Amino acid sequence: MNNLQAKLRECRLFADKKQKDIAEYLDVTQSTYSKWEQGKAEPCSAQLVKIATFYNVTTDYLLGRENDIGLIEIKNELSTDENKLLKDFRACPAAEQRVLLDYADMLYSRVEKEKKKVERF
Repeated sequence: MNNLQAKLRECRLFADKKQKDIAEYLDVTQSTYSKWEQGKAEPCSAQLVKIATFYNVTTDYLLGRENDIGLIEIKNELSTDENKLLKDFRACPAAEQRVLLDYADMLYSRVEKEKKKVERF
C-alpha cells in the first residue's frame, strides 16, 4: 500500500465518511475514489487539494511527505450556526451545493437591494 492510498483511507475512516460521501464532494464516482484508495489510480493535483481541504490536512500529509497528520490550524471566527451551515454544505453532493450557492446569491442580492432603498431615504 502506497502512502497516498493509505492516507486517503485513514482520513476517510477518521472523518467517519463513506467513499460515496467524499466522491460526491469531489464530483467523481464512488468507483473512482475507490480506485484511489486501492492504488489503482491517483487523483489529479486539483482533486488532491480538494481532498486535503475536505479532510482539513495538508497535501504533504496525504503524499506522505510529513508524518504528522498536519491538521491545518484555522482561526475559527464562525458562529455555531455558520459552522453548522458549512458542515451541512460540505455534506451535500456537488449539484446541491451549486443550488445552495445560487440561492445564497439570490438572497444576498435581495438584501443589497433593500440596503440601497434604505440609503436613498
